Amino acid sequence: MHAPVYLAAYGTLMSGEENPLPCRIRARLKPCGHCLIPGRLYVLAGGAYPGLYYTPEDPSRTVIAELLEIQGTAPQVSEVLHALDRYEGSREYLRRLLPVKQITVAERDIPFAALEENRTRLAWVYILRRRPAGRAKEIPSGAWQDYRNRGKLAAPPSPASSNAASGK
Repeated sequence: MHAPVYLAAYGTLMSGEENPLPCRIRARLKPCGHCLIPGRLYVLAGGAYPGLYYTPEDPSRTVIAELLEIQGTAPQVSEVLHALDRYEGSREYLRRLLPVKQITVAERDIPFAALEENRTRLAWVYILRRRPAGRAKEIPSGAWQDYRNRGKLAAPPSPASSNAASGK
């Protein structure tokens, strides 16, 4: 029996997201809950997908991801990782084995450093090669699904809209 191999997916590789991965690859990704990764999540390509800029030196900023176990024999796990590498490409992202902390969704606001060490798992994570420059927008919650559900980044209400909402 071999140790589980995990993938931490924070964007289009999460369950329910559309991506062009073959069914045989997706079938090997078993959801195991959620996890936190130190870093900042950015909207890239006009909102098509996110990118994680890994910041282990600042665990106060975290990204929420889905923890997926890659199931199968060693050659099958290797096939899945190679398929994921082709999907993610090599220009923007690096695949790294990183410590993540398994959580429930209700625990997503607990600081990374405050979570017990027994929650730590090593997971493959696709991280950005460099911090996005220019007009890339950060997703403040660190959750791609928050961005997708809202359809855009939430902006604070303007004084005019606050007045209108209160009947002023």
